Amino acid sequence: DEVHCVSMWGHDFRPDYLFIRRALETLGRPSLLGMTATATPDTVSEIAAALGREPEVVRTTVVRPNLRYDVEEASNTEERLRALLAPLRTIDGAPAIVYARSRRSTETLARVLAGHGFRAEAYHAGLEPDVRTRVQDAFVAGSVQVVTATTAFGMGIDKPDVRLVLHWGPPRTLEAYYQEAGRAGRDGWASTCRILWRRDDFGWGETTPEMRRYV
Repeated sequence: DEVHCVSMWGHDFRPDYLFIRRALETLGRPSLLGMTATATPDTVSEIAAALGREPEVVRTTVVRPNLRYDVEEASNTEERLRALLAPLRTIDGAPAIVYARSRRSTETLARVLAGHGFRAEAYHAGLEPDVRTRVQDAFVAGSVQVVTATTAFGMGIDKPDVRLVLHWGPPRTLEAYYQEAGRAGRDGWASTCRILWRRDDFGWGETTPEMRRYV
C-alpha cells in the first residue's frame, strides 16, 4: 500500500489539519505516518482523536549530548544585553536565533543587534508574508546571521548549523523551550542553548509554575 506522510503541527497554527481525517476517508483510509520532535502525550492523543486512528507510537530519546544548556541571570536590561552580545561574538558569524516573547521585543532586539554590527532581522506573525519569507530565506541562505523571533519562527526550517539559541527571558512552558532549543546543533556539532532572565520576569504572570521550578 502507498504510505502518505503528513507533517503534523498544532491546529491553532494550521487550521486545515482539522480536515485531514475527512481527506483520509476520501482516499480510502491509507497508511499514515506522523512525525514530531516535541509532542506531549496529551497532544499525541489529541492528534489521534482528530484523525480517528489508534496509532502505534514510537518514541526515542530527546537527549542530545552536543547541546549545552545554560541559564544566566541579569540584574537589569543593560546586563542582559551584554549577556546577549557576548556569546554572539564568540560564534564567529555562525547562525543564531534569539527568542523573545513579544513582537515588539523582536524588532527592538534586531535593531540593537544591527547597531552592534550583526546581520540581524526580526521575525513574527505580524509581519507581511513576503517579509517573513524574505527573512526566512535569508537566514537559511546565510545572508542573515541572527533572527530575533517569537515562537512562530523555526517551524519547517531545516537549518542544521545553528550554533546558538538564546531566550531573552524564560519561555512560558518547558515544551516551548525544548521545541525552540532543539533548533540548535541539528548537524551534531556543539551548540549552546541559553536563557537570559531577570527576577521580575516572573511578575508578568505569563510563565508557568513548571518553568519557574526549572529556572
